[in-house]
Amino acid sequence: MNSVIFSLGSNQGNKSNYLEKALEEIDLRIGEISKKSFVYETEPIGFESNDSFLNACIEVKTILNPNEILAITQQIEIENGRSVKTLSGYTSRTLDIDIIFFNSLVLESETIQIPHPRYSERLFVLIPLCDIAPELKDPTNALTIKQLKDVCSDTSEMPKKIKPL
Repeated sequence: MNSVIFSLGSNQGNKSNYLEKALEEIDLRIGEISKKSFVYETEPIGFESNDSFLNACIEVKTILNPNEILAITQQIEIENGRSVKTLSGYTSRTLDIDIIFFNSLVLESETIQIPHPRYSERLFVLIPLCDIAPELKDPTNALTIKQLKDVCSDTSEMPKKIKPL
């Protein structure tokens, strides 16, 4: 059984509802959700928007491989109103599902990079990740999630804890 950690985010429409839909679809199509973080309200990073984000992290147990998971999460995003991701920059979105970790795998291909390439630079990922896996070690640098959070250079406003996921 594989362990996958996802970061979830939404800053358009009924954000809480989109996160709930993501949980339902991930549980149905990918595997059992074994851990859930709190939901945090965060400011957009990398682009301008008047709409704050709701962010959370989950751990899922699955028999699927990373490429299968990526295809499913992208389909879930599209089914929930997400425009196709582009390389041109960040935009507001109804739903964003990122694979942060897959077991202790380090993978870089044309379509996927694990661990997620920028997760350790983002408090909106590290803080909810600390809720579910503070002692998990990043396979690329052997630092725990808590250690990464403590040395993170992110200067954005501190994520605000809203509610359990």
